[in-house]
Amino acid sequence: MWKEHMKVGVSSAEVLVRSELQRRNLHHGLMTGQVIMLDTGEIIPRENLLKQQNSEKRREFTVPDLLWATKKLPVYLDGPVHKRRGVRNRDNRITTKLTEHGFNVTRFCYAPPLSKKRLKEITDKIGVLLNE
Repeated sequence: MWKEHMKVGVSSAEVLVRSELQRRNLHHGLMTGQVIMLDTGEIIPRENLLKQQNSEKRREFTVPDLLWATKKLPVYLDGPVHKRRGVRNRDNRITTKLTEHGFNVTRFCYAPPLSKKRLKEITDKIGVLLNE
């Protein structure tokens, strides 16, 4: 069922990354809780998804951990579950679809708990991407 793919909560890694982005003044334009429709690349608030899914045929979507919509930059923080073949295949399909719609999909793998070194690597790379 499509609801199973909706991110339920915010990971501790996401909290740390958001906090560091804010500390480094890289949070401007950052959106969370947004859904990207895979067939069109349309960005909609998560709360609008239920209306869309009930009124139309079910559409595939993704919920990035972090999103800078004006930069078309969705960021995913991928923990160990993303190493599983089925999850990895789904992630690859999502990345391909979003890339076809002009998004610069960025994925960061990490092992919990997120280390200070990995946090710095992630936020440094996001900083570079935002300034391109």
